Amino acid sequence: MNSITQICLTCGGGVNGNCVCDKRRMAICLVDNERNRQTELWGDVYYDSYSQAICTLGEEFGELCEAINETLSSKPKRPELAGIDNIIKEATQVAAVAVKFIEQLIMEQSNKEDSEDV
Repeated sequence: MNSITQICLTCGGGVNGNCVCDKRRMAICLVDNERNRQTELWGDVYYDSYSQAICTLGEEFGELCEAINETLSSKPKRPELAGIDNIIKEATQVAAVAVKFIEQLIMEQSNKEDSEDV
């Protein structure tokens, strides 16, 4: 993800600091853009199990930790993973995976309530 190419869905400004929205809205726009990107890549599919969701979330969280460690290290092993832009990218992906899981849980809850009404 290149933050310069990201567009805020609320104000239409760039989320690289040119967005007129507050920082929370900027963050939410980044997450929403990432969810849209995930859907474009993989389709509108959800996890086969809660275990799969947690494993995916854990993998993304590990990448966030790696980006932070590389940024803070005086001798990074993988300097291409360092920097605030990469930390933001990885944090956005963690949040997007969590949002996808929440979407699935809401859908499952709704389907359960609908089947109980029948």
